[in-house]
Amino acid sequence: MVTLGHIDYLNCIPVHGAILLKKVPFNGKIITGNPSYLNKLLLSGDVDISPCSSIEILHGHYIVPDLSISSKSDVQSILLFTKKRIEEIEKGTILITSHSATSSLLTKIIFTEFYNVNLKYEIFDPTNNHIPISSDVIGILHIGDLALKFFFNNIHPESFKFKYDLAHVWYEKTKGLPFTFALWQIPEQSMKKSELKSTINALYESYSFFLDNKILFANFYQKKSGFNTKQIIEYWNHLDFSLEKKHMDSLKLFFELLKKNSLINKIPRFKFI
Repeated sequence: MVTLGHIDYLNCIPVHGAILLKKVPFNGKIITGNPSYLNKLLLSGDVDISPCSSIEILHGHYIVPDLSISSKSDVQSILLFTKKRIEEIEKGTILITSHSATSSLLTKIIFTEFYNVNLKYEIFDPTNNHIPISSDVIGILHIGDLALKFFFNNIHPESFKFKYDLAHVWYEKTKGLPFTFALWQIPEQSMKKSELKSTINALYESYSFFLDNKILFANFYQKKSGFNTKQIIEYWNHLDFSLEKKHMDSLKLFFELLKKNSLINKIPRFKFI
């Protein structure tokens, strides 16, 4: 039996939605969690295939072709809130959600590489309703559906009056490259499972079903998510679920910048199934 990891965010519904609603057959087990949780399960082998943070391919996981969670330019769900304009920040601490892996590194690259600023970074739990914020905290990073709530309600965390979509910052600074936040990945130990091929085909079929039935899924998930149908579809239209040369070029640049700034020790080899 294949175990499929599912990120409990709206950005995963386009690929997994038809499987979850049993519109596409899948005989395996599904484990749901945030990106960091699923990253750990994939590494331990408790999940056989999952959308996981792009940074996780450093562990040698195999990549499922033609699928990703990427931005086109803006993404709306990776938001950095700051007390000053980003170009005016010279020192301080950025609070980074514990649910993030790739986005936390993107934040560091944006400041060190694009703005030539070395800041401090601290992890916080976004499920904590009372996040302690010291006087030196200059910014806070939110991701996923929580970030979407800030975006669609046009609200900011208290005293953080500036808002930056980090996918848009990357797009501008790299002269038009999309940013790939997650890839469907398979750990080495799961590659021999006979049901893997049918699971991957189910993912492709599920995404194809979604493309023909966006309104169905938006209507179904509006109550659970707290967003209306129009907002959900607007969000999905900002995302790109393909994996093409431009996405790979962007990932290569991202890893090169991480290595240059000593945030990783090596540039990973991209291994496709």
